[in-house]
Amino acid sequence: MRRRWIVVAALVLAFGCGTAAQAADLREVGMRVDLTLQPLYAGEDIHWNFDLGMYALVAFGAGWAVRASAGFDVMSAGPYAGIGVLRAIGSHLAIEGDLLIQWTFGASTPVAVAGAGARYAGSADNLFYQLAVFPVSWTFASTAGAPAVFSFSPSVTAGGGFIVDTGLEFGEAITVTFHRIPSLAVRPILPIGSGWMLSTRFTSNFGIGF
Repeated sequence: MRRRWIVVAALVLAFGCGTAAQAADLREVGMRVDLTLQPLYAGEDIHWNFDLGMYALVAFGAGWAVRASAGFDVMSAGPYAGIGVLRAIGSHLAIEGDLLIQWTFGASTPVAVAGAGARYAGSADNLFYQLAVFPVSWTFASTAGAPAVFSFSPSVTAGGGFIVDTGLEFGEAITVTFHRIPSLAVRPILPIGSGWMLSTRFTSNFGIGF
């Protein structure tokens, strides 16, 4: 199982990097920092993931784009790779499908998230903003030592930022993900009732647009 997931993660990363390298229209490239609050207590402790990575946004003809990312979780010691495919619907709206795989060394189960939804993005002067809703999303994970689960996990992301005259882009976003509480034996950090809990991710990105 472990070898299979490593191969899948390597293929996702290779595809994303290869696409970015061969495409004719590189729109943005940069660094990203993710701080994620996991939904369950690890014993008596709160568990965070702190990821440092790179990303690239590549546009194709007929309104298609690909966003690829890869990095490393500093606190949990493990790499991640992700890829998203976007199809523009009008000037501000796009439908999107994403796949993210994150591995933690020493753990037998990776985290894999696959989802589909819509993203609205716009800009005014040197400011930009976005709102993404993923009503169809599934997570396969073993969080904070709990048994591995395959669960429905819709999410909402809101963010924005600004562009300086040199073309550098600075952005911030927050993602809230809804999870089913897997069992009565675990303790959720942010329970919201009716058997649901939340996890949150704060993302900072520093890039350059083309």
